[in-house]
Parts: sequence; structure tokens; C-alpha cells
Amino acid sequence: MKDTSCAFFNTLYSDNDLKCWDNIYNDPNSINEYIITEEERQNRAELFRLIKENPELPIIPMVDGEVTREPLGFWPGGWGKAQVDEYLFTNSGMIFKSWNDIQDALGRWLSKEDFENLPEWEYIPYYDALPWKRAIIVYIVP
Repeated sequence: MKDTSCAFFNTLYSDNDLKCWDNIYNDPNSINEYIITEEERQNRAELFRLIKENPELPIIPMVDGEVTREPLGFWPGGWGKAQVDEYLFTNSGMIFKSWNDIQDALGRWLSKEDFENLPEWEYIPYYDALPWKRAIIVYIVP
């Protein structure tokens, strides 16, 4: 009997990850044994629902650093949570409105001097007025 605890695209781990990857690379037929977990099925269904309900929104994949384990190339991952959110690109990375961390967002968006000079009572109106962009965010996980 063949080991089926290994899933294609590293969605389901076996006790021995190297054996799992070795099976996939050395046996192309192992792709036919792809096991979809219930959590991944639900995550994909939610993503498809969000796409159907929001066809005008871009889809932004957020890849977990553990997916690659290598600095170069393309690597497969699993379907994680999907949600509609608002985002901003800042000098120190991407932030999401759902994080609801007003001070962190303003600290990343504004210069240090502008942030220090902004009165606390102006935090929320300033935060709400930032140029947030809506998108479907889908997390790609190991």
C-alpha cells in the first residue's frame, strides 16, 4: 500500500516531509493522490464566493515565508484563508485595515516627524482618510 499521508503541493504533511517531497518529485503519478483537506476545501469555496460577489476587486496572494524555504524559484503552497480587506503599501511593507492597528498604520504611513506631531484625537479621522484600496486577499500557506 502506497503512503497517502503525503499530499501534492505540501498541503498535508506526513511524518517525514523529505519522504513526502521525494515521492512527489520521483513519482509523477503521485499527483493523482492529491488529498484536499476539509479546511482547504472550505478556504477555496470562500475564495470562489468572494470572487463571484466582488468581480471588480483584484486578488492579492499573500505567501507565507515558510512556503518557499528557498530564496529562488516558484514553490507550491496550499490555499489559506481568503477575505475582502483594504490595504496600503508603505515604506515598511504592506498593511491591512483589518489589523485595526491605527498607531502602527500611521507610524508606517507618515514620516516620524509628522506622526509625532499628529494629535491623538486626529488619529482615527486621519487613518480612515488614508488611500486604502479594496481587494480579495488570499493567504498561501505551507
